[in-house]
Amino acid sequence: MATAQGQGGKDLEQLAGLTVPVRLSGPLDGMKYKVDYRAVAGDLAKSRVGGQVKEGVEKQKDRIEDKVRDRLKGLLGK
Repeated sequence: MATAQGQGGKDLEQLAGLTVPVRLSGPLDGMKYKVDYRAVAGDLAKSRVGGQVKEGVEKQKDRIEDKVRDRLKGLLGK
């Protein structure tokens, strides 16, 4: 299992259950997406490990975007 531990980050398990709001726009054949990091940050501030997870999300931002892109491709069959 891949972890961020080697880069000084927290284990990915600590991000389990975290909701990442995504805004979709455009036609189905040209769908665009945007991760709503402001909403993620707000939710994290309310959580019991908010500060630690927020750092993890910021460090993993590119990886999270890649995973969202891959999942959307699978969902939309593209």
